[in-house]
Amino acid sequence: NPRTIGFWKHQVGVATGGNGSAQVNATTLCSYLDLIEDHFNSNLINQVIVYQPPLSGICSDKLQVAKTLLNLVGSQTMLARAKQQLMALLVNIAAGYISQAEVISADGATVSQAVTYCDNLIDNPSGSHELAKTIADQINNNQQVAAGVIPLSTEDIRYKVGRYEKE
Repeated sequence: NPRTIGFWKHQVGVATGGNGSAQVNATTLCSYLDLIEDHFNSNLINQVIVYQPPLSGICSDKLQVAKTLLNLVGSQTMLARAKQQLMALLVNIAAGYISQAEVISADGATVSQAVTYCDNLIDNPSGSHELAKTIADQINNNQQVAAGVIPLSTEDIRYKVGRYEKE
């Protein structure tokens, strides 16, 4: 079961010195960020670059980047909110809380297709950032996406380091 945006905000918040108890420690969170960098940022078919790791490579710096993406303050653009939800979805995948192969729509679209479609919407200046936010938010909240929302023609990429596999 995927975790909500609130769960990931809290985990990163605690890992960066905030109050509360974390269920996921800082080292584990950094390993998830490393997986996102390796599996999504480096994909040869469709790079999904929401999280941009710091040059330092230091775990605390990685967590600060993640915190900036997840903890939006004040009035934000729909693009920022779409990236926030997609980031949470990528962390859910890296943590193993949801599989890329899982069917998440009434007509059979997979998590992988949702990631690709949301990324395409975010990267397109005239794309529907609100739709990208909504799709990722629904998946993060373990809700089914309606039929027809994610085009079934979207490539079903299994994001892996330097290569891909299609369904």
